Amino acid sequence: MINICGVTEKRAEALISLATTLHAGIHVLDKSLAGLRQMFACSTFNPIYVTMVHNAVCVESVSGLAYIFSTTMVISVFSTLMIMFRAALYPVQEAPALTPLSTCDSLELEPTGGVTDKSE
Repeated sequence: MINICGVTEKRAEALISLATTLHAGIHVLDKSLAGLRQMFACSTFNPIYVTMVHNAVCVESVSGLAYIFSTTMVISVFSTLMIMFRAALYPVQEAPALTPLSTCDSLELEPTGGVTDKSE
């Protein structure tokens, strides 16, 4: 081997040992990546996602909307009662009668657009 490649037998054995170690390391890396790919696959995350979204949308949001609706109804009923009882608290007072404006009857428009007073 020294004549053909210029490598001694000790260096050739070290090269073979290094290649064997690299080969084993590449197999370990490949198995690790395959496991990682399986861990991040859709079949792993889909049940988690569906459970969380279904819980949030179908259970929590419906109960939240029911709470909002019920509190809004209670507020509107008690607001109506409050306004009704507030109006009934004081006696009814009649508004003073409106008097017609007599000063506008004495005004006349001129053709030029001005206003003249007929009462003078």
